[in-house]
Amino acid sequence: MANSENNDDLTNRINTWTKEDIENILEEKQLKSQWREEINANTAAIAYLKSKGEYAIEGFISYYINKKYVWYTHNKFSKNDKTIEEEWLEKCQDHLSTILQKKIVDLQCLWNANLVKVPEVETSDDFNCAFGDPFNCTFIEPITLEEIKMYQDFLLQDDIILDDLNTDGFIFYDKLKKNHVTPNVDEEERSEWYDYHYERTGTINLLDLPTIRSDKEHFYSKLAQQEIEAKKKSVAPAPTPIIPSDDRPFINYYDFEIIQSFVTQFETPDYQRKHKYYTIESKAESRLDYGIRYYFDQMIAQQEYIPMKANADFIAAIEQSYNDYCIGKIVEALPQAHEAYLYKTKHGLHEKEKRNPFLNMIEEDKKMILEGRVLNGEPRDFNF
Repeated sequence: MANSENNDDLTNRINTWTKEDIENILEEKQLKSQWREEINANTAAIAYLKSKGEYAIEGFISYYINKKYVWYTHNKFSKNDKTIEEEWLEKCQDHLSTILQKKIVDLQCLWNANLVKVPEVETSDDFNCAFGDPFNCTFIEPITLEEIKMYQDFLLQDDIILDDLNTDGFIFYDKLKKNHVTPNVDEEERSEWYDYHYERTGTINLLDLPTIRSDKEHFYSKLAQQEIEAKKKSVAPAPTPIIPSDDRPFINYYDFEIIQSFVTQFETPDYQRKHKYYTIESKAESRLDYGIRYYFDQMIAQQEYIPMKANADFIAAIEQSYNDYCIGKIVEALPQAHEAYLYKTKHGLHEKEKRNPFLNMIEEDKKMILEGRVLNGEPRDFNF
C-alpha cells in the first residue's frame, strides 16, 4: 500500500514537472521567435548589425535572444520592478505594523480589565481581527512622530537582531498574556518592542491587568459547548469500531538521530561513510546557503559599500554587518514610510489584509458567547 502511494505521488510530481517543462519550452520558443521577428523588422538594428561584419546578424541575434530569455526568466521571479528605496520603504511596513499592534494590545488590556469602553468592539475577537489587519484598525490613534523616534531608538540598540524581532504579526494578546504570566515558556512569543516601550515610557506593563471580559467570554462559550455536547449524547451514537492499541514507541523518521542510528546498525561500511560525508557536506552547504550566499546576494543587491564587522567567525561577521546595515536603512526610511502611512490612513487607502487568520472564527465565537448568555439566564447581547 505504501509503495503504491509513493508511486502515485511520484507519478503526480512527474506529471506536474512535465507539464511545467512543456509550458516553459513552448513559452521560450514563442518569445524567442517573437524577439527575432522584432529585431528583423527593426531596420535601424539590422543596419547596425550589418556594419559589424558578415556573421554579425545571425550569430548576434541568436546569442542576443538567448541572453534576453535569461534576463526575462530571472526577472519573472524577482522583485526588480521596485527601486532599492521602495524596497526599504516596503520593509518598514512590518515595523509600522508592530507599533500599531502594540497600541491594539494596550487598548485590549484596558478593555479586558473593564477600564475603558470601545464602541467598535463587542468581544475579544474584534481585537484579534484588528490585530491581524492593524493598518485598517479604526479604534486606535494613528502612529505619532514621537513613536517613530522611539522605535528608531529601539532599533539602534546594540543587541538588536532584525531576524529575531517578532514582526510577523501573530504574537497577539492571548500569547503575550500567557507568556507574561508564565515567563520563558516560549521566547518566540515575546516582543522586545513591548518591553522596551513600557520601560522607556515608565508605564506599568498593561499585561498585568486582570482579564475580566475574556474570562466571562470563556465562561459563556463553555456553557454553549456543554449544551452542544449534551445534545450529542442524547442521540444514540453509532458503535465505535474497536481499534487495537499499538504500544510500540513512535519512530520520528525526521529525527537525525533516528536515521543515524539506523545507518549505524543496518548499513554497510561503505554507505555509512557515504552518509557521514553527506551529513558533513550538507551542514556546510546549509550554512553557506543561509550564510554567505544569502547575505552576499542581499549585500550586492544594495549597490553600495557595506562596512564589515570584525569577528573570528567570518560568516557571523557577514551576518552582523548586514544586520546593522539593514537597521540603519530602516531607521533612515521610517520617517518617509510614516508620512505615507499617515496619508493612506487619512484617505482610507490601506489595502485590506487578505490573509487575516482571525476572520474565519469571529462570527462562530460570538454566536457561542451569545448562546451561553441565554443559557445563563442573561440577555442575548454583549453588555457584560
